[in-house]
Amino acid sequence: MAKTKISQYDATAANNTDIDSISIAEGMAPSNVNNAIRELMAHLKDMDAGTQALTSPQLTSVDINGGTIDGAVIGANSAAAITGTTITGTSLVIGSANINENDFESIDGITAGTVAASKAVIVDANKDVTGFRNVTLTGELDAGSLDVSGDIDVDGVTNLDVVDIDGAVDMASTLGVTGKITADAGIDIDNINIDGTTIALSSGDLTVDVAGDIIFDADGGDFLFRDNANNEMTIKVNDGSNIDFTSHNADHDIRFRGVDGSSTITALTLDMSDAGAATFNSGATFGGSGRFDNSASTPVRLHINNSGSNDYASIYADTASAYKNLILNQSGGNVGIGTTPDQLLTVGNTSTQYTRLQFYAATNGASTIHFGDGSSAAAYRGYINYAHDSDSLQFATSATERMRINSSGNVGIGTASPNTYSGQTALTINSTGVARLDLDISDTLEGYLISESGYVGLFAKSGGSVRFGNASERARIDSSGRMLVGLTSASGDASAKLQARGTGASAAVFDRTTDGVVVGFKRNGGNDVGNISITSSNTAYNTSSDYRLKENVDYSWDATTRLKQLKPARFNFIVDDTNTLVDGFLAHEVSSIVPEAITGAKDAVDADGNPEYQGIDQSKLVPLLVKTIQELEARITTLEG
Repeated sequence: MAKTKISQYDATAANNTDIDSISIAEGMAPSNVNNAIRELMAHLKDMDAGTQALTSPQLTSVDINGGTIDGAVIGANSAAAITGTTITGTSLVIGSANINENDFESIDGITAGTVAASKAVIVDANKDVTGFRNVTLTGELDAGSLDVSGDIDVDGVTNLDVVDIDGAVDMASTLGVTGKITADAGIDIDNINIDGTTIALSSGDLTVDVAGDIIFDADGGDFLFRDNANNEMTIKVNDGSNIDFTSHNADHDIRFRGVDGSSTITALTLDMSDAGAATFNSGATFGGSGRFDNSASTPVRLHINNSGSNDYASIYADTASAYKNLILNQSGGNVGIGTTPDQLLTVGNTSTQYTRLQFYAATNGASTIHFGDGSSAAAYRGYINYAHDSDSLQFATSATERMRINSSGNVGIGTASPNTYSGQTALTINSTGVARLDLDISDTLEGYLISESGYVGLFAKSGGSVRFGNASERARIDSSGRMLVGLTSASGDASAKLQARGTGASAAVFDRTTDGVVVGFKRNGGNDVGNISITSSNTAYNTSSDYRLKENVDYSWDATTRLKQLKPARFNFIVDDTNTLVDGFLAHEVSSIVPEAITGAKDAVDADGNPEYQGIDQSKLVPLLVKTIQELEARITTLEG
């Protein structure tokens, strides 16, 4: 590279062979020295004028006054004095610290102990700082003592081990306490007094209004209800198995009351006498009877049968117990509709042709089957849902919709909006990351179709192949990653990644709409090393020959002597059944004369012992021929002269 400025000079003297393309190498013309010195003086003048700067110089004990330092290292071993100097650049590096202009602005003109806008803060001799307006703490405030003369506004959580408040505390919002509040003298909140084990309300009602659950935990004790200090009822929950409701006064029943219109009614009465019964407002009394009837002429009955092994409950519409509309089987809790159940739910009737389970809903509603794993009806994990307004069927797992069939019969997996195409039924697979469709045989993965942002891929299992065809196979990508067109196995050079075979036609056609390259060649992703280009009338086979790719160019070599070493021959190829003679060379005989024309090695074989044949690029012989002709022409000219 031509050294056009001082920064390009080499620290190794032998490497400085030119100054701005003027050669100062051994054996150059004497005038080159004069010209090179003149060019060097010009470089020094540019440096003095500042139009050409030194690159990363080391300055030791330098006094710079009124200049500009750009990219210099100052004071590697001794201090440098900078007086009235402008330092240009975006930052100053001192040791491992990188200081920019904003950093210097923040420490310029500060006063210890005083807060100023956009300036650093330095405590005074007493470690005090005044003038702060707002302090935002994202972490922990740790102080031996904290004296606040103004207001404290806390939007988040404040964790205080001990709080000593001399004055009043005015809470305009909610006080949230994750631990406990301990007050020996009591806490007065409006008219509620909490002291020891007693909550006292001086007058009026006590209203508890919460958005969640209200939980009473007696820790092994009972819940006792009193009236004027007299015990009335106890709820006992600590005997380990039962919950007892106990009325403490004789003949004091437990009643469930409500309002019907403007009249107060008793919906249910639990008689607390020894022979008491539960009485409903309608007059239905549940006693020791095993059958519950109404007064209709054709009663609908709940019949409890307890006759040995035939323990069941049945609901039926007349006196004929053989017609069982609903059976609740005690054995396993099975339910049968129209039949005796042998599973948790059995629906059927052998006397009918069809068994249907129907779900109805409004036209703007939905019919749903839930599958749950909790005690609550809402604790479902899966469902089958039919939305009547959109005529779509939805399937869910883990409480999330996974598949939908819309009104057109299109199927969506991972999407509620399957793609719709006119006259076509579509399957849409949607994912927030990777969408994949596995193809298995006997539960063994053979291949998969995968889609990710930016690509769609078809993959076969390890050792498998991907094949393409129309009625029969036309192409495949085999297990070694070879693309085979018109072939089912590699032919010839098994390492070739693209192989094509035509039958009575071209195996491959390369076409473009304008003149130019149709096939380019690179080595290992580097620069172009050749190409095949076309025009409207011809094809050119090109190899890289640009002068910018070459060095050590020599025009003074003996071509005639080398040419005479070549051994042109006539022969026929063994595979040619016609034994047609052709002109050419034996590759190994040319390799020592024009090695760049030959590929491969003499007598080479692959790992299986198959021959790896040498090849020759006879176009590499053209420069030798041309140089020989030029040498012969020069000799002829000399003889003629």
